[in-house]
Amino acid sequence: MNDKSLYAKYTIGNFRNGGEPHLWMYDSYSLGNLLKTSGFKNIIKQSFNTSYLIDWKDYSLDSDSNGNVRKPDSLFMEAVK
Repeated sequence: MNDKSLYAKYTIGNFRNGGEPHLWMYDSYSLGNLLKTSGFKNIIKQSFNTSYLIDWKDYSLDSDSNGNVRKPDSLFMEAVK
C-alpha cells in the first residue's frame, strides 16, 4: 500500500470519527423538491439570520455570541405547511 492510499484511508477515517458523518447531503434543489412533494409551500432558501418568523434573529439558534453564522457550510431552507 502506498503513502497516497494510506493518507486517503486516514482522511476518510478521521472524517468518519469527527462527529458528523453523513450518508446523504441535501442541496437546495433536492431539499426543496422533497419539501414540495411533502406538501410544503413558499419554499425558499434562507440565510442563517432570515426567516418568515418575526424576530428570528433574537433566537440566535444558528449564530454565535457575536452574531456570526455558527456553521457556515449549513443549508437553511424554510417552508410553510
